[in-house]
Amino acid sequence: SDVFRNADGSFKPIKDWDGLIVNDKGEVTDIEWGGWMTHAKGNYTEHKYGKFMDPLKGSGRLDFRWIPDTVSAIEAQGLAMEVYVDLEELPTKLDYMDLRGTHLSGRFSLKRLPTGLRILRLCGTGMSGE
Repeated sequence: SDVFRNADGSFKPIKDWDGLIVNDKGEVTDIEWGGWMTHAKGNYTEHKYGKFMDPLKGSGRLDFRWIPDTVSAIEAQGLAMEVYVDLEELPTKLDYMDLRGTHLSGRFSLKRLPTGLRILRLCGTGMSGE
């Protein structure tokens, strides 16, 4: 998809991907894909990346095993694509994750979540587990 690739088919530098926040070291710290809301400063407002994922709806797969350990916040609400998540393999620095309304598959044990995880929103995902 041209969301992640240049016109010649090569991948764009990760710092240029819409919906990613990258620190001064070039590490991804936040993912804000899809969805209709954002939690900025604790207030819910219209999500600035809500239209970004439209070209990907129903195509492709998002696998959380590839999310860097530097990520502390993930918002991927309402994505209409296959999403695999293993709750025991989330980034260790993760403190906020909102996947409301995104259909999930994967391993859903709540026994080994990141110790700093403060907010986990999974309603409307169709998941079940321990």
